[in-house]
Amino acid sequence: MNRQEKQLRCVHYLNQFFGQAGGEEKANMSLQMIEGSVGAGAVFQKALKDEGTVVATIVSGDNYFIEEQEKALLEFNRILDEIKPDLVIAGPAFGAGRYGLACAEVCKAAQQKGIAAVTAMFPENPGVLEHRREIYIFPTRERSIDMTSAIEKMVSFGKKLVRGTPIGTADEEGYLPRGIRKPGTASEPGSKRAVDMLAMKIRGEPFKTEIPVILPEQVKPAPPIRDISKAQIALVTTCGLIRKGNPDGQVSGRSERYFRHSIEGLDELRSTEWEAFHSGYYNKIASEDPNYILPLRQMRLLESEKFIGKIHPWIFTVAGTGTPVTNSKRMGQQMAQELVDGGVDAVLMTSA
Repeated sequence: MNRQEKQLRCVHYLNQFFGQAGGEEKANMSLQMIEGSVGAGAVFQKALKDEGTVVATIVSGDNYFIEEQEKALLEFNRILDEIKPDLVIAGPAFGAGRYGLACAEVCKAAQQKGIAAVTAMFPENPGVLEHRREIYIFPTRERSIDMTSAIEKMVSFGKKLVRGTPIGTADEEGYLPRGIRKPGTASEPGSKRAVDMLAMKIRGEPFKTEIPVILPEQVKPAPPIRDISKAQIALVTTCGLIRKGNPDGQVSGRSERYFRHSIEGLDELRSTEWEAFHSGYYNKIASEDPNYILPLRQMRLLESEKFIGKIHPWIFTVAGTGTPVTNSKRMGQQMAQELVDGGVDAVLMTSA
């Protein structure tokens, strides 16, 4: 029986939330294998119809996979060697950054073993930004409101990969462009196509370039501080630090603005006055000791020991999860200008 006829053996990779193990409190759970499909895996199985079976679901905590990646991939590869699947589907991860990076690594590991693999996530997910050239990624919305559609597209495309069906371009198949150029024959000479595109551009008509350029953004690092004992250090956090009770109305994700608070005369952040409000991680620990996400107590110690010059009297806080890159850039530029105007030499930024 060849691959066109045999029942496909499939594996589904999910994080702790979509694998129904728990929320952020289970983000450190180690990689586990469950026989059959779990949660959204039911959609996966339905999309396969009678052509295959989800033989196993692999579930891992978001933190665990990122922080213990070598160990997680070692266990993942061991499971693949044991199960010998034909297809691996990862996610979809939507806008979840840690999950997206894990899905990308899972697909890369499967491909290295000659196993077809495909994932899906929001185009601004870090998994796309870092790995779009290496794997097949289908676009989704930022939030998990098109789960069925995303899985159906992944499975349909995955079956093509397994069967050896010729794969079309990103436009034809629907996956995100990978920036890979392949030789082919055009219907008209390049000179005519170029002039036609130029004419459309001059007329203000829509046109599409044949050579899209996808380059990672590069930021030149600032020069090192010559004498940190004289430097003014600012504290910034994307962990959703708020004043107790959230009187400022700060959101827990998809932020459109940041907040600035005075810490003049404060030696530390007390849980009676501050807490965490963030939809991307388990907030209890940070709310019990806000210095965990904005280390004022530790920085005051360095200030008292003359290790640093002084701490900037204003802190900046925002909930970073789910925030579009365009909003992040705008807020970053605004914060940076305030910091420059305040004579800040360096920033210590904590992230969820």
